[in-house]
This record gives sequence, C-alpha cells and structure tokens, in this order.
Amino acid sequence: MTVKKDDKRIVIETGFIGDELIVAISDEQLRISIAEPWAGDTETGFGQSAGTYLSPEEAIDLGSWLMAAGKVIGKGRSS
Repeated sequence: MTVKKDDKRIVIETGFIGDELIVAISDEQLRISIAEPWAGDTETGFGQSAGTYLSPEEAIDLGSWLMAAGKVIGKGRSS
C-alpha cells in the first residue's frame, strides 16, 4: 500500500494495480472516491469509480470513528 498526501488530498493505493481511495477537499466538503481502473463493466468496458461528498461534520464523525476503530484493531495485534 502506498500513501500520498498533501494539505488538499490523500491518495491511498490499495490492493490491485491502480486501485485508489482518494479523499480530497472540494469547496466546503470532502469528496471520497474509489477508483478501480481494471474492474470490468459490461456497459462501459474497463474502469469503475464511485464517490460521495461529506460535510465537515460528517467528515469529523468519520475521522473520529476511524481513529477509534484503528485503536481497537491495534490492540488486537501481537508484538
């Protein structure tokens, strides 16, 4: 997994070649999208993506949840 980030966005390359989770600041919201360039689609051929927008409040709630979940998962790891 590769993570690239700056103050406007973070791109996490996941799993298969070219698959990305992208979170970017867009106006007054955050845009979360997932791109799978090699995923098959019978209508358009290769490449699929999906995304949604989060308000600042929703982004804070998601961030808090992710941090808490990461701590729970981290406690289950062995040294």
